[in-house]
Amino acid sequence: MPSLPVAVPHDHAMLAAALTAHGVCRLPGFQDLIATQALRLELEGMQATGSLRAAGTGQGTGHRAGNTTRGDSTQWMEAGCSNTATAYLAALHVLRIALNRRLFLGMDEVEAHFACYPIGACYL
Repeated sequence: MPSLPVAVPHDHAMLAAALTAHGVCRLPGFQDLIATQALRLELEGMQATGSLRAAGTGQGTGHRAGNTTRGDSTQWMEAGCSNTATAYLAALHVLRIALNRRLFLGMDEVEAHFACYPIGACYL
């Protein structure tokens, strides 16, 4: 498998160029180590308190939870639920605006969730 192109998180022109050329890229350092560790601690807290729910596929009446397609447990990130999640969503919002301006994507919002995969679990 070829390696993914790398872009600098705060160089939105470079990010847009990488996405235009390759359709995908890595953003090492998008979140600094402290922010990443804080998100992990929050996830571990959710796991310990049973706040995570079996992930599913589909929407509305077609939603299926706990199926063989997904083996993870998730919790949606909501602005205001914690300082850590709010900061992460704000950073994604900045990326959304920058990519909309450069690539004319028309993204209206950003969604993110915590996900925990037990050993051997996958998303097919």
